[in-house]
Amino acid sequence: MSTLYLEGMKLEEFDLHVKKIIRECLEELLIKEQLKDGALFESQTIPLRETNSELLSRKEVSQYLKVSLVTLNEWEKRKILVPIRIGTRVRYRMSDIQNFTRDENN
Repeated sequence: MSTLYLEGMKLEEFDLHVKKIIRECLEELLIKEQLKDGALFESQTIPLRETNSELLSRKEVSQYLKVSLVTLNEWEKRKILVPIRIGTRVRYRMSDIQNFTRDENN
């Protein structure tokens, strides 16, 4: 068995990251399974998570804001709505999205 050393990260932080990634993967698998079974159609929106501290995928944000993924890319380039990156994953903070929509409405 090989040994993994993590520097600069507390065990609790690592544990939270692993749990979050596992949860996201399970949610994606559940959605794919529902699509395969015909229980969920592409035109239906995927339920948005509840808490403000949650991280949302690009797909969830595009559905919530009713914009395309291309628009999200353009907004990132213009620094209008900037995501965070966790490894290769792109995520948006729900609080940032709420601030963005509040600013757009004013």
